[in-house]
Amino acid sequence: MSKVRDLINAHLYPLLASFAVVYGAIHLAPVANRARQYNTYAGGLIAGFEK
Repeated sequence: MSKVRDLINAHLYPLLASFAVVYGAIHLAPVANRARQYNTYAGGLIAGFEK
């Protein structure tokens, strides 16, 4: 029984962790793009007020 548990700990958990990282990166990319667009927009507004 402990051999099965060792196999799960050695192979399944790292695989699940890898998928979680990839899944998180895929879902974080659109948020980063929206933040980049907002920062560009806000930077333009600030530059307009400083003139």
